[in-house]
Amino acid sequence: MSKICEFIKKYDILILIILGILLYFPVFSFGFIGLDDTSFLVLKNQYLNGKVALNFFDFFKPKFVVEAVYIPFTFIVYWVVIKFFGQSAFALHFVNILFYLLSSVALLVLLKKIIQNDLIAFLATVLYLIHPAHIEYVIWIATLGYNIASFFAFLSMIFFISAFDENKKFNFVYSSIFYLLSVLSQPATVVVVIFPIVWVYFFRKEKFVNSIKYFIPNCLVSVIYIYLSYMTMETVRFNKLSYSFLEKLQIFGRYLINSFFPIFQMPIYSLPSIWYLIPLCLLIIIFILIKKYNLIKNYSCLYFWCTWYIISILPYSSIVYTIETPITDRYLMLPSVSSCVALSYLCVFIFNKLQNSKLLRFFIPSVFFVFYFISSILYIPVWNNSKSFWPYAYSMNPSGTASGFASCFLIREGKFQEAMVIADEIIKKKPKVYDGYEIKIQSLLGLFEYKKALDICFDFKKIKPNYYKTDVYMFTSYFNMGEYDKAEESLKNAEELYKKYNYLNEDYTKTFLDKKIMLAYCKVEEQKFFEALKICNDKDIDNLLQYFSSKSLKYEQKEKSCIEFLRNYPTNKYSAYVLMLLNTLYMEHKYKDKAFEEMTNISKDMIKCAELLQYDKLEEAEKIYLSIIERDKYIYNAYSNLGLIYIKMSNHDKANAILQKALEINPNDEKVINMIKFVQ
Repeated sequence: MSKICEFIKKYDILILIILGILLYFPVFSFGFIGLDDTSFLVLKNQYLNGKVALNFFDFFKPKFVVEAVYIPFTFIVYWVVIKFFGQSAFALHFVNILFYLLSSVALLVLLKKIIQNDLIAFLATVLYLIHPAHIEYVIWIATLGYNIASFFAFLSMIFFISAFDENKKFNFVYSSIFYLLSVLSQPATVVVVIFPIVWVYFFRKEKFVNSIKYFIPNCLVSVIYIYLSYMTMETVRFNKLSYSFLEKLQIFGRYLINSFFPIFQMPIYSLPSIWYLIPLCLLIIIFILIKKYNLIKNYSCLYFWCTWYIISILPYSSIVYTIETPITDRYLMLPSVSSCVALSYLCVFIFNKLQNSKLLRFFIPSVFFVFYFISSILYIPVWNNSKSFWPYAYSMNPSGTASGFASCFLIREGKFQEAMVIADEIIKKKPKVYDGYEIKIQSLLGLFEYKKALDICFDFKKIKPNYYKTDVYMFTSYFNMGEYDKAEESLKNAEELYKKYNYLNEDYTKTFLDKKIMLAYCKVEEQKFFEALKICNDKDIDNLLQYFSSKSLKYEQKEKSCIEFLRNYPTNKYSAYVLMLLNTLYMEHKYKDKAFEEMTNISKDMIKCAELLQYDKLEEAEKIYLSIIERDKYIYNAYSNLGLIYIKMSNHDKANAILQKALEINPNDEKVINMIKFVQ
């Protein structure tokens, strides 16, 4: 046994790194989950993905605040990674795991200083490294801040203890710097300010009074940070939430059982049932027995780690204040340190007590490690991507928050009725929370129930008046109902709300542009089409517009220039807009004052065809599409959709003929080219 201990002591850090790489190696091939990791980090945050120029100090401004979380240093890390490696899931996963391994190594050093027992410190760190409850914030790209914060928090404690015990006064400065970096990475570590105070009180009590001056810098940092967070807090998310005291105890009990026996690994939970109070009661009973029978000699260590757990979990138990997501594994980042220490003490205690049986003394303590390791191995693949994650989350907890995200996947798959059922359940259980309403609106739009969707939008606005997407949904409803003036008004409101309340810094330019183009197209307004195209900021588009404005052109010349554009710039991402412009010019030329009326009729016919295709009524859709093409030779989608109908009808000759006409308009459409290859 002594040889094993010596080997561990010599190679403990190397063992941790190898174990961590072996466990999390599959994660390097994982993608994005499709929630916060894409909404405000990579795909839509225009400050992080390089679409908006910024300097270093911009990271500390409120525009980087997301839903009451002030994490400028984490955003700096994201920005650096994205700047050098682009929107790479591999690079972001690599950095996440790197910081987790660094925090584990730092924890090992810290535990050695506090516990003064290398074996127990090592065992506790191994349990921490492979803890199944940590998978959420190790794999989820959006939670990188937890790993950065824990790394700096542990470093802060290490330097504080070193400064205190080794009389290295300057280490107090390092301790404060690391604490500052920690809270600027994730607010969960604000409570770390109390840990040095607790450590001195329980382990160096005789020096406590004289040590008060060393606590002041970190306390000032925490006060300033809490003030900044409060000033930037989106209070609307919290002001309608409340839990009973019993529910708060249940939340605490749920965290307690997952700290020691994480058998319900799930990032988003509903409130747990009453039986989660059992571990809380057991903990109280065990504590009483320890005191009564004097089972532990060093009560300072016991009190310290109990205090560590309570302090670090208290903010997330909703006892102090109500938190929107009551139970989530990432909140166990700090509390699990104390539970891992407790289990390592227990393992060593069992090993020493079972000296008569060599098999049992190794087997029983190893159960915890094997259980943690296997649980993590089985749970990690769930986080591979959105297709594996959200269905699993929904199957584990159909009534929880995951139901909203599961319904989003149902919508993507076209299962609108199933999504509607989930939406109604959410609205019934949470009438003042907006999730259910948004899902229902999207489902109704998918079912072409535009009037019903519009009615829900008005209800939705009462709950979340500053949400610009509500007006976007209203635009979609009005647009498809043919009420273009109201659609234009909704789009204008959406833009104003977006500019005023854009918490996530989403790049929504293209979406607004698309809708402006569609309005100009359907209203057959050439001038508005030009105004919208100017927003593209594209050199080739700008040249085309300049050519149109610099000369007094006849229709035939405009038509020719648009067709030449489609032939000369096959890879231009705005080619679809030029196609629509070509169609607008044609309709104005052919129908003059009645262009809008005829375009409205064609739009209604196109919507009708889409409904017919949904129910595989191919012959009826074919007749209407042929009529549309006869009235409007540049309605490009009619050609490609008609070709698809003929393919479904196994009439490849007709499909080839109609698709060839589509190529005459846009010779570089890969979709049409592939369809032609299929039928030939």
